[in-house]
Amino acid sequence: MLVKALIDFISFFDKYKKDQQWTKEQIITGVLSKTVDWLQVNGEIKALVRFNVVNDGRVADILDLRITDKRGIEIMKLFARRAKRNFPSLEYIRFERGIKYPGKKHKMVDIEWFIT
Repeated sequence: MLVKALIDFISFFDKYKKDQQWTKEQIITGVLSKTVDWLQVNGEIKALVRFNVVNDGRVADILDLRITDKRGIEIMKLFARRAKRNFPSLEYIRFERGIKYPGKKHKMVDIEWFIT
């Protein structure tokens, strides 16, 4: 039931609509390896983050981030605290900047900024 709800929530992104079996495998693998985190309020998924841990566990590379709640920064801080608890050596979170900043592809943020 939870996996179905997470798949429906992340299917907002087009790449997950195309292959539901691949999406299910990514979600299950992420939940088992603690690289998928979500916020559920009153039985409804409000936010989800999926990331890879790279550079010897020092960097969380954000793959997908969807927040439908107005408290976006507080939710991101919650995700950062949970990630730090699961991966104690984590130092940075790297975001994909997309088309908004064409010259700068990624942004690295010290995880302590989110935790404090």
